[in-house]
Amino acid sequence: VAFPNAVSGNITLSSTSRLWGAEANLAANPGDGRPWTFLIGFRHLNLDERLEVAKFANDFGGVLNDPTNPGNPEPPGSIITTADRFKARNHFYGGQIGVHTQRSLRNGFSLDVVGKLALGSTHQIIDIGGDTTRTPPGLPTTAFPVGILAGASNNGQRSIGRARHMRLK
Repeated sequence: VAFPNAVSGNITLSSTSRLWGAEANLAANPGDGRPWTFLIGFRHLNLDERLEVAKFANDFGGVLNDPTNPGNPEPPGSIITTADRFKARNHFYGGQIGVHTQRSLRNGFSLDVVGKLALGSTHQIIDIGGDTTRTPPGLPTTAFPVGILAGASNNGQRSIGRARHMRLK
């Protein structure tokens, strides 16, 4: 984030993604010599993702717009920092059915084949937040609750699905 002889700065991106799950199954074999085992159970999956974008700009040339007075440039020497935060949590809860079979191979090896189908619902929680701070030389720092991508129209938390949830921090 730079402009020759006017602005110096940088942008930092940070992203994480975590997927985990758990399941519990009851297994039943028909007992008639068939190599099939039938499964019935419950599955939970959780996907957490985060994206953070931070920008720092030193406007030593006075060319950036003043966010409090659009159309007017910042005073030379102003420092502007902006941060955007996006968080998404997805929870799947469902029942599942499946089939398992095993076949012995040569030299002590075996082949296991499992097929499962889970049906249920997904609950999604999305948090979007952003902020900008402006520090003109010799004046107090001011803060605004918007970022570059996280503006007034999309800041906050949204929830899709029927499960209850707690606010993410």
